[in-house]
Amino acid sequence: MSWIKFSNLFKDEWDDCPFKKELLDSVDQDERIAWVVYGSFLGDSLGWMNREVPDLDGKKPIEAIKTESGKSKIKSTLMSMPR
Repeated sequence: MSWIKFSNLFKDEWDDCPFKKELLDSVDQDERIAWVVYGSFLGDSLGWMNREVPDLDGKKPIEAIKTESGKSKIKSTLMSMPR
C-alpha cells in the first residue's frame, strides 16, 4: 500500500484531535504524518514524537522529521507497526 493510501485511512480520525497545532508543529507541518501519528497513538502522539525509536536509529521522531531520510524512516516505521 502506498503512503498516500495508508495515510488516508487516518484522515477522519484526525478531525477529533484536540492538539492539532502542537502535533503539526512536531511533525514539521506534514499533515499526512500527523494524521497517522494521531491515528496510531491518539493521546500519546506527542509522547511518541519525543521518544527514542529504535527503527529511527535511536532518534526521536521530532528530530528525525527534520531530514528527508528521517521522514522516510518515520513513514516506514508507521506503516510497519502492527495494528
